[in-house]
Amino acid sequence: MADVVDFDGLNAVVLEGVGVTNLDAEADLYSAWKRWCVLTTGGFNREGLKYPPALRTVAGDPIRPGKALGAHFFITNGWHYRPYAGDHETVIVGNLWPESGQVIYAGVTGSFTVLATVERAVDALQLVITGSGGGGFSTADRTTIEETQDALGSYTGTAVVAAVPSVITGTLTSEQATQLDELHAIQGLQTGTPLEVSETERRVLGKITQTVEADTPSSGTVRVTRTG
Repeated sequence: MADVVDFDGLNAVVLEGVGVTNLDAEADLYSAWKRWCVLTTGGFNREGLKYPPALRTVAGDPIRPGKALGAHFFITNGWHYRPYAGDHETVIVGNLWPESGQVIYAGVTGSFTVLATVERAVDALQLVITGSGGGGFSTADRTTIEETQDALGSYTGTAVVAAVPSVITGTLTSEQATQLDELHAIQGLQTGTPLEVSETERRVLGKITQTVEADTPSSGTVRVTRTG
């Protein structure tokens, strides 16, 4: 199968093929770049190897016991991805990141509107917590954040999941502490503080009450509203 992108080594630009609107970061970018690196252009010359690397990857690094980092791809050395010239939406699916200080996308040539996004996995980010004592996070804070992140990351399908920042530093404000405590509680993770669920209500006694309405706002859907 032909690659859906091309590489302009002189200008450090990944060029999107005309009509391409959806790509996989690993299969369509990283693997394609590796193939381009070894294209024979005459004799023993290798096309892509004449230029600084466009992409790099990390994967499999241990995060904590039983968990490892998934595949992440970085566009690097000043390279950019340029969508084709035309009004369209481009979506790159996968954990694609720019190097620090760079951006992923380059502008298109001509008067066109392109909506360009990257759809990353829900559990793509490693949760890194720094600081201890002197206003930093306590051991209890660390456990609460890790358990909450795990609970949020367990949702599948069409659930909308609030992302936890990849790096958290400093001290929780009163409002943040309350929000974190409520997130921890509404997942049923607090020892001695059970989450109670019925057909019409979800509640953590003394903290949160949510009303569950079936077939609302339309048949086959369920609406959950905080009422207390």
